[in-house]
Amino acid sequence: MHVSIEYMFLGLFVVLAVTLSFSNMAMVNILPSREIEQSQLRVKAESILDFILLSAGNPPDWDESVVPEVFGLAPANSSDPYVLDIGKVYALLNSTFQREIPRLLGVQDEYGFYLKIVPLYLVDINETGSNRFVVAVRSFRGFPLPSANVTGYYGDVNETLSEEQIVRTVTNASGVAVLDYGPSVSGDILIVVVSVSGVSVTEVYTHDEGYVNSKVEGTRIVESDYPPINSTISVLYGGVLVDGYLNVGMASKVTLFRYVKIENSVYYVEFTMWRLKD
Repeated sequence: MHVSIEYMFLGLFVVLAVTLSFSNMAMVNILPSREIEQSQLRVKAESILDFILLSAGNPPDWDESVVPEVFGLAPANSSDPYVLDIGKVYALLNSTFQREIPRLLGVQDEYGFYLKIVPLYLVDINETGSNRFVVAVRSFRGFPLPSANVTGYYGDVNETLSEEQIVRTVTNASGVAVLDYGPSVSGDILIVVVSVSGVSVTEVYTHDEGYVNSKVEGTRIVESDYPPINSTISVLYGGVLVDGYLNVGMASKVTLFRYVKIENSVYYVEFTMWRLKD
């Protein structure tokens, strides 16, 4: 009787050991497979993102008026890396063009992606009196940005500005600066350049929408083809946003980050990619 019980427990032990062994072998096979898939997804995302940011596309000088054969946001005939063409970036706002991007990237029905281009600093300008402007500066995550250098250029298009029309100051602990020009200065346009450690963004303030397309060259305010990009530009394919957050269900995803320049202003690029099918 005792011998039979001993053999019974021995048999149960052997069965349990074999079961655990197979379970561990299955986990060993699954985990590396998932890691390999995630690594492959990252490599794919890296190659697509860098192609978007480093290639001019084809034709190289395409803009929002045409759908290119090859999609890329870099300027034509430019050798500077991670510098984008502002006209091509503005083309991303076109919903018809957005629907073509998955096909142009070769990921349609296979991969989803979420591309965001965000100003590195968020600049709000409010006129609080005659020739007096309050500038509030936040990081792209929404936090006040103290000790930021703020330069205001106040005048008219194609005007060479005097020293009185250029005011330089620094934001306080709350990320706020005041540009006060006094009664002797007048103008239709205020262009504000915010800079931290040489990294800058530009914002335009005017009562006339016709002057929004302006920029500073040296000490002159000149016309430009596009206004500065002062809000997020994004393209989403294959996922949904819930309260501003990306939802891709149970799919595993990778997220990459880059910094780029557009018209001498710096922007933060976030690119998330996932498989649409297992």
